[in-house]
Amino acid sequence: MRLAALLLLCFVPVTGLAAPQRARAHLLHADRSDVSAPLTLLAVAPAEDEGEVEHGPGRVPHQVQAPPPQQDPVLQASVAALLLPRTSTNFDGIGLGFLGVNTRPFEVNGVPPDPQGDVGPSHYVQIVNASFAVFGKDGRTLFGPIPTRTLFAGFGGACEERGDGDGIVLYDPLADRWLIAQLANTRERERPYHVCVAVSRSGDPIGQWARYDYSYADFHDYPKLGVWPDGYYATYNTFTSTSGGDFLGIAYCAFDRRKMLAAEPAAQQCILIRDPVSGTTPADLDGSLPPPEGEPNTAVGFIGGSLALYRFHTDWSDPRHSFVEPAMLEAAPFAEACFEARSGACIPQAGTGAPALDSLADRMMFRAAYRNLGGRQSLVVNHSVAVRNVVGVRWYEIRDPGGWPVLYQQGTYAPDDAYRWMGSAAIDRAGNIGLGFSISSRGLRPAIGYTGHAASDAPGDMGQGEAIAASSAGSQASSLRWGDYSSMSVDPADECTFWYTNQYIPADGVYNWRTRIFSFQLPGCLSSADYAVWPAEGSAVIGRGRTAAIGLDTAALLPSAGSKSSPCPARSCQPE
Repeated sequence: MRLAALLLLCFVPVTGLAAPQRARAHLLHADRSDVSAPLTLLAVAPAEDEGEVEHGPGRVPHQVQAPPPQQDPVLQASVAALLLPRTSTNFDGIGLGFLGVNTRPFEVNGVPPDPQGDVGPSHYVQIVNASFAVFGKDGRTLFGPIPTRTLFAGFGGACEERGDGDGIVLYDPLADRWLIAQLANTRERERPYHVCVAVSRSGDPIGQWARYDYSYADFHDYPKLGVWPDGYYATYNTFTSTSGGDFLGIAYCAFDRRKMLAAEPAAQQCILIRDPVSGTTPADLDGSLPPPEGEPNTAVGFIGGSLALYRFHTDWSDPRHSFVEPAMLEAAPFAEACFEARSGACIPQAGTGAPALDSLADRMMFRAAYRNLGGRQSLVVNHSVAVRNVVGVRWYEIRDPGGWPVLYQQGTYAPDDAYRWMGSAAIDRAGNIGLGFSISSRGLRPAIGYTGHAASDAPGDMGQGEAIAASSAGSQASSLRWGDYSSMSVDPADECTFWYTNQYIPADGVYNWRTRIFSFQLPGCLSSADYAVWPAEGSAVIGRGRTAAIGLDTAALLPSAGSKSSPCPARSCQPE
């Protein structure tokens, strides 16, 4: 058993450094809201101006761990001999020259692409920069790609006029709905700044959408969202302006999900976190089993060498009672990737004169994937760290994040002399963890790789081998910005199939990126126990898509953790 299993630590309540004063939630109503026509009836918006290279995202001032440790105590220094299963589906997403449905070949108009997506029962929806497309699970393009602001055609205001990217799309498995959000900033240094949010009216992303425009006096950058039963949660890095502005703190916000699902005017509550914490990401629910009733949403970042958890207790009946509760989990020592590079860029590429790429090591990466496995709740997160002379992905599984959190396992995936960063991770119904990332080196052009941790693997080990899903034939020129984020999700149809999207590049250049979408499974999930039982009221789900009334005492059956869990020291983990 590696040292990773010996470094599992319980949380300590925060006092002093990371304990914000209990700030009152700020209630913010949408400037406007309505319901759109079906997407097929909306006028497609023209593309934004070409040739934009983001200079951000704005760096988040935070406490870092320095100097870098001489040895990472949870390093995985070799790749397991196992060969990961081949991708189940592997196809190109939006990128240069992509030909969709009733559209011209896609033209790249910004760098980086911000590739992200999510999977539903019948669709995969991908969003890049300020455009999105709807795919079937067989890779067929069903709609788009079109500018994301097409969602707001006829809506008026900044959301219809501008599409400034940082787009996020999420599937809500509890309601069978889709959520899309992006920024709209009228002009540089001009207020207000806008976040545009849309929630589908059904499980069909090509149908109608409820639309909302929220405006802010300060610039809300790098939005990251998560689905939760009592709200759609978001974190923003806030600045006084869109470039060169002073950092104000991290806004942790909750949108009124119940009203959005009903297409009613919906407010949001926001609390500003002023701690020296890295960029944070809110928990996003996977699976059809919700968290325990009343469990707060948890956003995760890091302060120094510890994970910082912020639990948002939202009271929609009286926002004065809403508050954010902090907690800390001591992690194995780490150093941020590209620690000595002021720009944050130190990822090499093969090719003469190719610039080093940005690691975005000052923030937790997207998503913070949450799953209720019946007997336990797990939250999986990752960020980029320096190890030896390269960069690797530090990943964590936090159990019971909204209660008495435990850092159940952690590992640094850096098995050779290549650089791995831009990670995203998720957990399936059997407790297996899938991890996707970008991989590059002085002898390797940037590629898309993936690996996996089976529930039976040793804690902290990605023990299922490694595979490359897409390789670049060139290196990016003239810009250090790469990806900005990637996205791993789990198919709600079987809760076993991982879907991942990230960037690659077909030839040397800068405005020529492409993206890949692919799926895979880890061993043992489909053969794991299909159902867990817990009390419910009224009718109860007895199988996927079937319900039955069982009288006053009913039981609901949903996917469970299945296979055996890894060993855990008694001093570290709570009993399940």
